[in-house]
Amino acid sequence: MAPERRAKQVCVVTGGSGFLGQHIVHLLQTKCDDVREVRTFDIRPIKKFLEYEDNFSSRHIIGDVTNYTDIMQALDGVDVVYHVAGVVSYGTRPDTELMQKVNVSGTENVIHACIEMSVPRLIFCSTVDVVVGDKNIVDGTEDTAITPSHFLFPGYPQTKHEAEDLVCRANGSHLANGGRLYTVSLRPNVMYGEGDPFLIPSALQSAYSAGGWSVCVGNGKAIFQVSYAGNVAWAFLMANRTLLDNKLTNVEGQYFFVPDDTPATSIYTTLEPYLHDRGFKHMPVYIPYWLIHGLLSIRDLFLWLISPLVKINAQPPICSIKYINMTLTFKNDKARTYLGFRPLFNPEEALQRSRKYYKKIKLN
Repeated sequence: MAPERRAKQVCVVTGGSGFLGQHIVHLLQTKCDDVREVRTFDIRPIKKFLEYEDNFSSRHIIGDVTNYTDIMQALDGVDVVYHVAGVVSYGTRPDTELMQKVNVSGTENVIHACIEMSVPRLIFCSTVDVVVGDKNIVDGTEDTAITPSHFLFPGYPQTKHEAEDLVCRANGSHLANGGRLYTVSLRPNVMYGEGDPFLIPSALQSAYSAGGWSVCVGNGKAIFQVSYAGNVAWAFLMANRTLLDNKLTNVEGQYFFVPDDTPATSIYTTLEPYLHDRGFKHMPVYIPYWLIHGLLSIRDLFLWLISPLVKINAQPPICSIKYINMTLTFKNDKARTYLGFRPLFNPEEALQRSRKYYKKIKLN
């Protein structure tokens, strides 16, 4: 008997103009043989930061996940949605209203549109921040790293946690055509790589503004785990493949940590090669964490006193300084076992691809 031929898929990537979204699109176009069309859905046009040729039909749709009509139209005839669209707002006054609207209400729209348009698979982008409170996490798993009583960051983790819960509970929902909706939620670490809008660029910009010196806060002993965006994108494709093959149980409606093999080390060690490539260096002396915490506390008190007159969202918030001085590491055993996840790019490949990109970003 001839092997069963798999039908070609129509894929939608919400947030397809963004950092992780473009990495997912790149792999759909270059590493898959069962794709018919790739649709990107975003409020912004696409400006490619990855070099590749499209192997399949592609279409970019300008739309907003908070507009139900927009997302409904985008999901016509679709087989899988990679829901990566979201808003991250940090600072002393993060835009919690916008995050609630996009991250939670937008996700509700995506779920309802999947049901109405009979889309059978939904892969959601969550974050490790949904389990980060005020305590270190060492080799956290889906069973041991649980939701804290108080999130370290205000706003963002709460909205992603709510959205993840919606996605997982939507698993098994009846579709309009009589089928079922199957869902998975992935929890990436902080990511680096081509298109990175924050982690490495902000460090390079700070060093550039400080005359080539990168400021180090704390004692450098905290372990800050990061992952290459291309490997995180690969985990999304593996999640869809697992749902499509339907070979394993206990996958649908579940959440997974998906760290890659990037060495877990201090944030300052992670930054070194990228600083070196631009001729920058770390300051030889670490600034004590307690000193920066105290100075920022005074700043925050001042901002609170003047808040009746003017509201300022200052950077960085104290929680960001605490974040990079916490040990936060996670294991991908569950993703390896149930999703067949193996990082596509080894640490050296990820490093070289990233160095090539960060060498060229504009600093001012």
